[in-house]
Amino acid sequence: MGLLQWALRYRSLGISAIPVSPRGKEPLVPWKEFQQRIASEQEIREWWKKWPEANVGAVTGTISNVIIVDLDGPEGKHQAEVLGLTSSSKSVTGKGFHLWYKHPGGNIQNTVRTHPGIDIRGDGGFVLAPPSVHPNGKRYRWLRPVISVATLPRFPTEVFASNVPKIVQDADSLRNQPGWIAKALEEMKIGNIDDTLTSICGRLRRDGYNANDVLVLLSPHATMAGATNGHLQDKIDNVWERYEPKSYRESTANVGGLVLHSPTNPDSLKQYEQCKLDASRPNEYSTGYPKFDQTTKGLRRGEVLTVAARTGVGKTNWIITPAREFCMASKTVLLCSTEMSFDQIWSRYRATLKRSESFNTHRFFICDEFTPDIARIEEAIRHVQPDLFIFDHISHIGTDYHIISKFMSEIKRLARVFNIPAIVTAQLNRNADYVEQGNRIEPRISMIQGSSTIEQVSGQVLLLNEKHVYPTHTEIEGIIGKNRSGDKGVINFGLFKEPFYHIKEL
Repeated sequence: MGLLQWALRYRSLGISAIPVSPRGKEPLVPWKEFQQRIASEQEIREWWKKWPEANVGAVTGTISNVIIVDLDGPEGKHQAEVLGLTSSSKSVTGKGFHLWYKHPGGNIQNTVRTHPGIDIRGDGGFVLAPPSVHPNGKRYRWLRPVISVATLPRFPTEVFASNVPKIVQDADSLRNQPGWIAKALEEMKIGNIDDTLTSICGRLRRDGYNANDVLVLLSPHATMAGATNGHLQDKIDNVWERYEPKSYRESTANVGGLVLHSPTNPDSLKQYEQCKLDASRPNEYSTGYPKFDQTTKGLRRGEVLTVAARTGVGKTNWIITPAREFCMASKTVLLCSTEMSFDQIWSRYRATLKRSESFNTHRFFICDEFTPDIARIEEAIRHVQPDLFIFDHISHIGTDYHIISKFMSEIKRLARVFNIPAIVTAQLNRNADYVEQGNRIEPRISMIQGSSTIEQVSGQVLLLNEKHVYPTHTEIEGIIGKNRSGDKGVINFGLFKEPFYHIKEL
């Protein structure tokens, strides 16, 4: 059976199934709703029609009447033998096994490392189910599939009774104390490293921090405390997989620097109505790629679109289309290039025009002779007053994380200050060149140099991935890794050689 058939199979068993990013662990739809109800057959079919390679997520807890005990690696397998854990249904994961149990009733919390190598997925969580593909490339598979949830063995609460409540209670108590993170890091040592990292990662996830930022922030503390190599990354992966960040917005009600929302505040209500209006309005600016615009709602003022790819896949060719779209609408474009000269860009651009003689009427400004500097970019924007700003590409400003982060944040600031959309291109790091079973692995946002800040400030992130090379064109998979205006997804493009190099949707 394929992924769609398995998703429908889980639904028929009463298990809430959701689509998850291909070869990843990020839900492709807001999934809190499906902790309360099971998706309809039509919804599931539409999801897998949109994302045919999506992994299958099984929502755990009361909605599906299942609890999963996650055995991570040899350590988890050994602990399961020590504790006498068995189940009539067992699946192979990317790094270990899942034991499937019937929900015993009550509220069973998701809990990390109840014992060495053992985690619990309960209410408010989900797991990847067979035949999903783990990020490491291994496919989940059944050793003993679920035949009926009703016949699953009951979750052994007696085995975990002393662990689950303790971890939940300690974390809640700790998080209620002002300055608790600093104190917890100071007191972290062998013996409490796991619980401390779990609590802090949970809070930072709740507050909307990016996983890469958390890794950078906590790594020195984890190393000083004596954490083993990879321990922190495992905690981050576990917490980010299981929990969603809390959603909140700033309001105009300011109390001692704290900004709050309230329906009793007229300014808050005005912002709320504007947000609803913004969410429902059609594309503000077209990129020239109709399918991409339909999914992302196009370019928006004050927002940044990041386009990332390996060298030679077509980043510059991709951005020429939105530049042309703006110029053809009598708008002004400013492109700052750190890679190609203005004549090279203009030659590619001019070749895409149906009437090349109209080129001299287009307000397409290019700055190609400068060291990347925000002050000079701001000076150019003030002088040109563009309707669209493009920077190609950010990876040339340096490799230091802090430099890229600061630069990207400044690009976002300029987009907001001048109320214009911005496009930034970026290079994928060497991990994107990794070849597995004869094919390069699918790119992810984490492969972008400076990925954490880029993901934070970008409204959309598009990853271009070379799939197949044909005599007439190269097929390029456009992976929407982030979309603030809607769902993620995949758009297929073609890089054509004749009569000129150009990209269009397939």
